[in-house]
Amino acid sequence: MPSDAARLVLPGFRHWPASAIGLDGFAARKLKAGSDFGRMLDPIADKVLIAVALIAVGGGRHVPQRQS
Repeated sequence: MPSDAARLVLPGFRHWPASAIGLDGFAARKLKAGSDFGRMLDPIADKVLIAVALIAVGGGRHVPQRQS
């Protein structure tokens, strides 16, 4: 059975990748920082970040299970 701390942290853990992606895009637009390589690599890096976060949250015994 997961601890109370894990029950509080795991739901928030799902949202940090989306926040990081949003901040990355915002900073790039504000600073007018961009390149052809960056425009190609950014969507790939975003997908990898989301995939890793989903695996980390859902890929283990640390995910709380519903009691029936």
